[in-house]
Amino acid sequence: MLHSNMNNIDRGVRGAAGLLLVIISPLGLDLIPSSVMGWFCLFFGAANLVATLTGVCFMYSLVGISSAPETDAESNSFATPQKLDYNSLRRKAVLGFGAIALVVSALFTFQSIEAAKQTAGLSETRALHDTTTFVVDEIKDHTDSLLPAIPPLEQLSREELLESLYHFDEPMLVLVTDGQTWTGAGIQLDSGAEERLSSAAKNYFPQLSQSSHADAKSHAAALKFGDLPLVEKVPVYGELYNLMAHKLNLNSGVDLTVILARRSSSGEDAFSTVIKSLSVSSFIVFWLAIWGAVGVAYFISRHVIGANERAYQLATTDSFTGLPNEIALREVMLQDGRFSPERDFRVVGMHLRDLSTIASNTSFEVLSQMLKGLGDKLKSFGCESCQLARLSDGTIILIAPEEDEDSFCAFRDLLNETQSVGDYRFNLEPTEVELHYPSDVDSFESLRMTITKLVSVANRLRLPILRFEHLEATDKRSKYAPEIRRALEKREFEVYLQPKVDLSSLGVCGAEALVRWNHPEDGLLSPVHFIDIISSSNVRSQFACYIIDETCGLSRRLKRSGRDILLSLNLSAEDILDAEVQVKLSEASKSLDLKNNPVLEVELTEGETGIDPARIKEALRIISWLGYRIALDDFGTGMSSLSYTHELPINTIKIDKSFIDNVDRYESAIVPIKAISMLAQGYGYDVVAEGVERASQLKVLQSLGCTVVQGYIFSQPLPFNEFERYEPKAILTEGSNVHQIGAVDRG
Repeated sequence: MLHSNMNNIDRGVRGAAGLLLVIISPLGLDLIPSSVMGWFCLFFGAANLVATLTGVCFMYSLVGISSAPETDAESNSFATPQKLDYNSLRRKAVLGFGAIALVVSALFTFQSIEAAKQTAGLSETRALHDTTTFVVDEIKDHTDSLLPAIPPLEQLSREELLESLYHFDEPMLVLVTDGQTWTGAGIQLDSGAEERLSSAAKNYFPQLSQSSHADAKSHAAALKFGDLPLVEKVPVYGELYNLMAHKLNLNSGVDLTVILARRSSSGEDAFSTVIKSLSVSSFIVFWLAIWGAVGVAYFISRHVIGANERAYQLATTDSFTGLPNEIALREVMLQDGRFSPERDFRVVGMHLRDLSTIASNTSFEVLSQMLKGLGDKLKSFGCESCQLARLSDGTIILIAPEEDEDSFCAFRDLLNETQSVGDYRFNLEPTEVELHYPSDVDSFESLRMTITKLVSVANRLRLPILRFEHLEATDKRSKYAPEIRRALEKREFEVYLQPKVDLSSLGVCGAEALVRWNHPEDGLLSPVHFIDIISSSNVRSQFACYIIDETCGLSRRLKRSGRDILLSLNLSAEDILDAEVQVKLSEASKSLDLKNNPVLEVELTEGETGIDPARIKEALRIISWLGYRIALDDFGTGMSSLSYTHELPINTIKIDKSFIDNVDRYESAIVPIKAISMLAQGYGYDVVAEGVERASQLKVLQSLGCTVVQGYIFSQPLPFNEFERYEPKAILTEGSNVHQIGAVDRG
């Protein structure tokens, strides 16, 4: 079944052209003098009208092209580009050009034959006119000398008429009539042919009288413009004779009509002449077209094939890294037998979130070189059962069998190591997402969409790693959004405290206030379920004030229990710029006398300091003046703010968990921590290492001089009653390195 392969503009132009051709054809106004061209216009016009109505062009279908707009499926940006069948394309090119050559050659020949016939016919008519004029003059000279009293036709003999034809040696017949009486004579004609011609002339006489002009002068004027109704063609014994009539005005006042009949040979002569003349040229035109088709096929072989291969390579390759892109990955997953649904695969994606920062701090050229080098490294380590690709959002993914842990470790190590371009050094700080195929997703489309969603959620919630099994919890946000205001009113949000431990004394030197939601149906919920909802809602200010009040209350309770330690609370850039929140911070400062006893600390992520640097700096100065300590959270992940960090009233910097994760595995992971420690020492900042989970990490941090740590190795966030009883415990080995860490419940 043929489908539309023409767009609206194509159809409109073809429709207008087809209608115009039909109008000027013999079926319409018959404006084309040539019958062959006229009927060709009719055929071609009708073909275009049919193509317009159906939307199908035969030549488009033959060669396999289309001007029609793509369907939704065809316009899918992730559709696999199709490689052309060049053998079929070459055959179609030769067939198409050959068909066109045959049609053009035939049209050219037929048109030439018709034109030659018309030219020969006009020449023959002119010759007949000249002959008739000569014969009329001969007869007129003879009749003018006849007796006027006797009718001229009674005095004209057959011999006298034959005498007017003595100059000619071809079959001819001359007839003279006054409308009533006829006389005539013929040369090189038998009696039967002469009788048939005479009878035909008498039958055609009324038409000859109407179509003929009055005299030879008028005939000559008509011939000048190619007007051919002067001649009637009469078949006699299978041969065609031309009949022409001239008026003869005698001096006696009598009007006669002279009819001359002569055998026509223009059609046969024209046909034989044109066939002889055009057979060679038509053959040459046809073969030139065939060789043109062969030449096009050769061009396709030599140039188009190579160009298409290059285009296919570009279409399926990421331009920055040289890795396969989404299109190539889709093709592999659909066609490659490696990704059988019967086999379990793990998919790990690494989203490089700092690329724009790298480009702004260096140049786009440096960024391109770095990505190209990274791509070369990635391509060098891939195993046969692995598949690397870079998605359109910049996420680099590795698909490998579930059991191939070595490939995943090498993949993570390569993307987490410091990248070098000339004198530049970059830590990419990728956001890692993970899922399984086909248990979590069972198609390319679902894989791509899920990875994009995981990356988006992880970046929004500032999570270094997010796995598919954790995504379901984030999907409940739509359920929780309308419940936030009610939860605030019913005080369902509770502040938990995660201890900060001083390794030098193994005592709790502070804690970070982290919010949990005691949901009436779903139980205790972490901020991943609601904090993003709140930050984009109208209750953001109310929520921030609520957390400030709750943290102040916990600080008072700690002070009453004899634990006057520093509590840190997290505020966003929007919070510290909010007038309502600033008033609440001022009230809390007065109630706790923070200027004399700074027991509260405001944590702001480094990335948010760049939102509005001037206003952020001024707001932090006011908060610092109120007696709050200022901590820069997730330090090292917001490179754009390093240039003005020293201008902010900072007391503490918290090393981001992403720096801590591999500090016990790779020497290179120690470098940024050393740099941050030196920066902190130079500016007089305190340092807190957060996200510590393993004793081996703790040993390295201790050797680097980090004395205050926070993480699950000591404790998860605790409700206030448990925090009051919490006390860290450590067993130290020789060399004062932490060997075993635990917690003692003082209750």
